[in-house]
Amino acid sequence: MTGRLDVDLEGGLRAYLADHDGAVTVRGATRHGCCGGTVLVPVADAGPPEDTQGHALVERDGIRVFVERRLLPAATTRLRIGVEGFGRWRRLWLEGLEARID
Repeated sequence: MTGRLDVDLEGGLRAYLADHDGAVTVRGATRHGCCGGTVLVPVADAGPPEDTQGHALVERDGIRVFVERRLLPAATTRLRIGVEGFGRWRRLWLEGLEARID
């Protein structure tokens, strides 16, 4: 990725993150194939990472977005993050990053 990474916060994400330190972490979740190999699948988690080293920080409308640096080469210039579901079944969704072979 070259240039500035922009982040769009969709729907009720700001209100949802108010209970999670006003932060979201974008990280690569390792998935294993049945015949070997691993893939990093980008996911968004509510709250800041335990260790912020290795993360790029983007601030948008008072929300801190920590993006794992190893995912940046697969990023477009715009990430979209939102929340869906209801009650305790709410979860974050993410667009703008592709899974990559690790």
